Amino acid sequence: MTEELIITKLFSNTASKFAEKPSLQIKKDSRWLRFSYKELEALSLKVGAFLLREGFKKGERSAIILENRPEWAIIYLGIVYAGLACVPLDPEFCPEEIKNLIEDSGTKVIFSSYDLFVNKIKLVIAGGSLIKSVVLDADRALEDEGFYNFSDIKNIPSENISWPVILPQDIASLIYTSGTTGKPKGVMLTHKNICSNFLSIKELEMCFSSDNFLSMLPLHHTYPFMVNLIMPLLTGATITYLPSGFRPQELSQVIKEAQVTILVGVPQLFSLLHAGISEKLKRIPRFLMPLALIFIRRKVSKNFGTALRYLASGGARLEPKIARDLTKWGLKISEGYGLTETSPIVTFNPLKKVKFGSAGKPIPGVQIRILNPQSSGIGQILIKGPNVMKGYFKQPELTAEVLKDDWFYSGDLGYIDKDGYLFITGREKEVIVLSSGKNIYPKELEEYYSQSPYIKEICVLQKSEERFGHLIDSLFAVIVPDMEYFQQKNVMNIRAKIRWELENLAKNLPGYRHIMGFTLTKEALARTALGKIKRYEVREKYLEAMPALQEIEEPGLSEEDRRILSQDFARKIIEYFSEQLKKPIYLDSHLEMDLGIDSLTRVELGLGLEALLSLKIPDEVFYDMSTVRDVIMRIQEIIKKTKPYAAAVIQKSWGEILREEPREEILQKIRIKPRTIDWVLTYIFRSSFKFMFKIFWLLRIKAVGNLPKDGPYLICPNHASFLDGFVVSSSLPLKLAINTYFVGFSYIFEYPLFKWALKLARLLPIDPDINLTDAMQAVSFLLFHKKIVCIFPEGLRSVDEKVKEFKKGVGILIKELDIPVVPVYIKGSHQSWPRTSLLPKPCPLKVIFGKLCLKKELLKQTKEAMRDDYEAIAQGLREELLKLVKDANLSSHREKYESEIENYNDI
Repeated sequence: MTEELIITKLFSNTASKFAEKPSLQIKKDSRWLRFSYKELEALSLKVGAFLLREGFKKGERSAIILENRPEWAIIYLGIVYAGLACVPLDPEFCPEEIKNLIEDSGTKVIFSSYDLFVNKIKLVIAGGSLIKSVVLDADRALEDEGFYNFSDIKNIPSENISWPVILPQDIASLIYTSGTTGKPKGVMLTHKNICSNFLSIKELEMCFSSDNFLSMLPLHHTYPFMVNLIMPLLTGATITYLPSGFRPQELSQVIKEAQVTILVGVPQLFSLLHAGISEKLKRIPRFLMPLALIFIRRKVSKNFGTALRYLASGGARLEPKIARDLTKWGLKISEGYGLTETSPIVTFNPLKKVKFGSAGKPIPGVQIRILNPQSSGIGQILIKGPNVMKGYFKQPELTAEVLKDDWFYSGDLGYIDKDGYLFITGREKEVIVLSSGKNIYPKELEEYYSQSPYIKEICVLQKSEERFGHLIDSLFAVIVPDMEYFQQKNVMNIRAKIRWELENLAKNLPGYRHIMGFTLTKEALARTALGKIKRYEVREKYLEAMPALQEIEEPGLSEEDRRILSQDFARKIIEYFSEQLKKPIYLDSHLEMDLGIDSLTRVELGLGLEALLSLKIPDEVFYDMSTVRDVIMRIQEIIKKTKPYAAAVIQKSWGEILREEPREEILQKIRIKPRTIDWVLTYIFRSSFKFMFKIFWLLRIKAVGNLPKDGPYLICPNHASFLDGFVVSSSLPLKLAINTYFVGFSYIFEYPLFKWALKLARLLPIDPDINLTDAMQAVSFLLFHKKIVCIFPEGLRSVDEKVKEFKKGVGILIKELDIPVVPVYIKGSHQSWPRTSLLPKPCPLKVIFGKLCLKKELLKQTKEAMRDDYEAIAQGLREELLKLVKDANLSSHREKYESEIENYNDI
C-alpha cells in the first residue's frame, strides 16, 4: 500500500487509464481549451524536467502564486515530479506578506502570472536575489537573468532525465495557514498524508471518473486543493475552471454549459444562493407554497442543468436552515470538516444520510475523539490517522504542542452525537470565558443572531469594563447591517432596529448570552479566503481601537469628490453638519451608522439647512438618503429645479412647525366630528373588548377619574405588548374613547385587514421614523381641536417589563403646545403578549391612570442635566410613570400579603 502513497504514481496510473479523456478545461474567447490526461502528464513532466535541468534538488521549495487556472495543476504536478515541495501562496497577499513567507519557506523558484510578477513578485526578488521566477502570460521574452517565460518550458524535453526517487514520507506541500487568530504557520504535508486522504474519500464513493468539478475556490487552501484538484485528477474526472472576467451571476450558466456535476463551495456562496431564491419566494402567498416548491425545483433544474449531482460545503460551518432549504429546493448539499493539518478532510456527511448542522462522520481510516468533554459533551476534537501532518515547518515546539501520541489536538471544540456525527461548536482559543465562569461559543451565537434578516454579518467578542473597581465581562458585537433589506422595508433608524432584533432574539437565551453592546459598520468583516472571520483583526479594529473609531478616517478624494466639494453649497452643508454634530464629516459618512442621526435629528438638520441655503427642502430628502453625499446630490437637483428664496429663510422652530396645518394627505385620514355610526360602533367594540379583557385577562382599571372630561391632553402609557392600545381604549369612558386618537406605524395600521376601520377606530397611520414632521403636525392638529391623543413615548414595544427611555418628541409636544399629559401604567401586558410571541395568552391586566401633569411640574421632576427642555420634560414624564410602576408593585405585594393573612385567619 505504501508504494501507492505517492501523488505522481497515483496520477500516472490515472493518466494511462484515461489518456484521451479531458482532465482540465477552461473557456477562452467563446471556445473551450481542453487538456487531456495524456497532455496534462506530458506538460507536468516538462515542468519537472525544467526544474531539474536548472539544478533544483529534491526537497527544495517552489512557490505557486497564481489564480485558479489549468496551469496551476500542471505546475503543481511538475513540482512534485521533480521531488520539490510546493508552497502555494495567496495571489491576494501584499508584497510584504509574500516576501516574509518566501523567506520563511526558503523558496528557490516562483511560478506566477505576468501581472502578479510585475506588481508583486518583482518587488520581492529584486536586488540580486538568488530566487528564480517563471512567468505565465508574458507576451515577450524576459531579458533579466533568472527569469523564465512559462511558454518556453513547453519545448523542454522530458526524456533522459534522472528523476528523483520519491518516498511517501517526503514533503509534497508546505502550506501556510492564513489563520483566524494570528500568525500563519507552515504545515508540512507529505505524499502519504495527501494520498491517504484521497483514498479515504474515494472509499465513500462520492466521486467518479464521469464527474466534472467546478474549480472556483483558491487552490492555495487545502480544502479546494484536495477536493477540486487531487480528488478529480486521481479519479479520472474533469476539472472546469472559470473563465477570466467571470461574474457571480453567471455561475448557473457556467455550471449548465460545462455540465458540472459537483460544485465545491464555502457557506458564503451557498448563503448568497439561498438568499436569491428566498427573495423570490417572499412574493408567493404562503398557502401556495406547496405548489410553488414544484415550480422552484423545476426552475433550479433548468438554471443549473440536470447534470449537477450535489454541492459540497466546507471551510466554515454551514447554517442548517440554508442546507435544509437548498435540499428542499432540489439542490442536494453535504457538509464536511477538516483542517490544513489533516490534509484536510476529517469528516463528511454521507450523501444518502445527511444530518443538517453536523460536520458528518469520520472518513475511513481517520479516528476522532473528544478530549475532556463537559456535561454537554463538548470538548476539544482530537484526530488520528495517516492524513495528519508531519509537523509545522521549523517549529518543533509548536508541533510538540499539537501532536501527542499520534493524536492531533485540533483546537476545535465539538461533540459527537449518538449516531457518530460530529458537531463543531467553535475554536478553543475563541471560546469566551466570562468573569462569571460561563463559557460562550461565539460561532453558535453568531449563527443564532444571524436569523435576523436585518443582520448581514456579526462577530461576537468579549468586552471587559471596569465597574465599581471590578472588571466585568460582557458580550459585544460588531454588526454589518443588511442595507438592501433596510431599504426594502423602508426602515430608517438602523441602530434602533438592530437593537430591537437583538433584544427579541435574546429573550430565548439565558442572560449571560445576551449581547450587551454593539457597533455598526458598513465594511465587510475581515475573513479568510474560505470565509472564516478573522477575529483578531475585528477585535483590533473595532474593540481595541474603539476611541479612534469615533472619528471616521478621511478617505482619499477622487476627482469627482473634489468637484462636489468645490461647490459652495456642498461646503456649507459639510461645515453645518460638522458644527451641529461636533465631529468630522465626510462625503461617505452614513447619516445614522457614522453620524448617529435619528429621525428627530434629521428633521432638525433639514430645518437648519433650509435656513442656511435659503431653499425649501422636502422632508423626504433626509428620509430617503443614506449618506452625506446622497444629501448633497439631492439638494443639487433641487437647486437646479428651483430658485432660492429672494430673502433669507429664517430657521423654523418646533413651535412654528407644530402650528402649521398637516398636508392634505394626512387630513384625509382624520375625522374630527364623530358620526352616529361612530358612536354606536365604538360602544359595541369597546364593550366587547372590555368584556373580553375582564373575563380572560381579569382586567382591573384604577384611577380613571384622574382623566379630565375634555381635551386637549395626551395619554402616555408604557408599551410592552400588542394589546396596549386595545387595553387603554377599552378602559376609557365612552365619551373620552370617542374623542381619543391613536398614532401608530403604517405597516400595522394600514394592514389590509384593518385599513377599512382606520377612521372609525381613530387610528392615525404615520411612520414617525420616516415622516416625523407629519406625525407631530397631525398630533398638534388633533389637540388644537380639543381631542385626546394616545402616544407611546418609548417609541417601540419594550422587550421586557422595564420602562425604556422616552423619546424627545413627547417633550416637544408638551412644551410647544403647553398641553397637559396623563401617564398610564399597564401592568401585565408584557406577560400577556410579549413582542417575541406570535399569539396572546391570558394573564391578569391592570391599568392605572396617573394624575394630570403640567409642563412646569415635569421640568421640576428632572434632576439630571439635559441637553434641552424637551429631553427634560420627556424624562420628567418617565419618572411620573415610574412612580405608578412602584405604587402598583407595592400594591400587589400588599394585596398578596393581605390575602395570605386572610387565608391564615380562615385556618
